[in-house]
Parts: sequence; structure tokens; C-alpha cells
Amino acid sequence: MMFDLTLAAIRFGRGLSPLIAPPRSVNDLIVDVRQPPPFPLPGFDAVTPSVRDFHQAGQTRNKARGTAEAEATEEAFRAVRQATNAVYDQAMRSSLARQVGANVGFRTRLTMFFADHFTVKSRNTAQRHVFVAYAEDAIGPHVNGYFRDMLRAVATHPMMLLYLEQYRSMGPLSRAGQRLGRDTRVVRFSRCCVLFSKGADRLIEIIISNRSGNATQKLGDISKRFGTIIPVNNRRHMA
Repeated sequence: MMFDLTLAAIRFGRGLSPLIAPPRSVNDLIVDVRQPPPFPLPGFDAVTPSVRDFHQAGQTRNKARGTAEAEATEEAFRAVRQATNAVYDQAMRSSLARQVGANVGFRTRLTMFFADHFTVKSRNTAQRHVFVAYAEDAIGPHVNGYFRDMLRAVATHPMMLLYLEQYRSMGPLSRAGQRLGRDTRVVRFSRCCVLFSKGADRLIEIIISNRSGNATQKLGDISKRFGTIIPVNNRRHMA
């Protein structure tokens, strides 16, 4: 089968460009995946203001309402919010520029594909400006590597922990866990497996395939380790 330049640009890249020639061979696609993407974006840890900065500014403003400091704290919060909007706008422009200006666009297409597979979303305004950094940290570095490495990076990234509400995770010995009578760590870990890895059918098969209960115990042990990962500031932290 002959290599179709037009089909390759549309199916494996970001479409035909009036300025950039389409890929001429499979080797062009491979080279594109191995090259670092243009228009670099900051990682999650480097984004300023951080999610914590936003929350702290909002809490300070709320506490100062009705006091002499209300106007100053409102202005400070507005400045933080404007800074987060600027970060978001710049990230969107850089992301679009990558798609338009990439020589081939195969790396960008793969990154977008896996970012959609490992879906996360910002739950509030404080997280909106760090969303793009998720793909930059957890997806992009692994599109030319192993899926297991990407899965590990995704499952432990702060945006995924926030998306899965890992900060609300509770163990069976916690007060909330004893009151509710459940261990949410297993639920959240199973959800991660079902969504991103083996799928629901395979996960159930692993659990029930061993009548001795070892598989269930192993799942519980792994989920407990997963349950100790919580986002602190803009970083991962093992509790």
C-alpha cells in the first residue's frame, strides 16, 4: 500500500496546512513523535498562581468581609483571579499554536488522544488554569514510551487526584469511614482501573478468579497505597 501524503496529514496529523508540507513517509511520523513539542507549556508545579494561592486569596477575602480590610482583600483576590485567567489564555494560545505550527502533528494528535482517554476536568475556577499542564506533565512525555509509565503518571497527577476527589478518600479506621462503614479507597482505585486500564469485565474477572481471596486482598492492598496519595498545594504527596 502506497503512503498517502494527504491521508497521513489528516489521519495522523492536525490536517493539511497551506504553509507546511505534509509528511512524506512513515519515518516523518516517527521523527515527529520523538521530537519535543513546539511552544512549551509550564508544568503543574510551575504554574503561578497555584490552586492553593487562589483558595487562600478567596478565604482571606471571605474572612475580611464587613471589616476595614474588605476592599484590599477583594482587590487582592481580583488580581489573583486575573492572573489565573491570563495563565489559562496563554495556555490555550500555546496549545492551539502547537496544532497549527507542528511540522507533522502526530505527537500532538497522540497527546490529545490519550488526554481524552485519561479524561480529567477542572471542577472549579481555581483549577481551570492548570488543566492544560496535566497533559504536559502526564501525557506528552510518555507518548513515545510505555503505556504503564503513562498510566502511573496519570493516576498520580494532582489533576487526576482532584478530579477523582482523592482528597475526600477515607479509610475504614477513619471517623468518616467508621461512620459510613466503607473504605472509599478501594472504590476510587477500582474506578481508576475500570476507566483507564483493564476495564470492568477484566477487573471483576481478576477478583473472582481466585477463590482463596488473594486477588481481592491484592486489589485492596494496592488501593490502600493509592488511597494515601493526596494533592498538596500543586504537588503530589504521600500521606
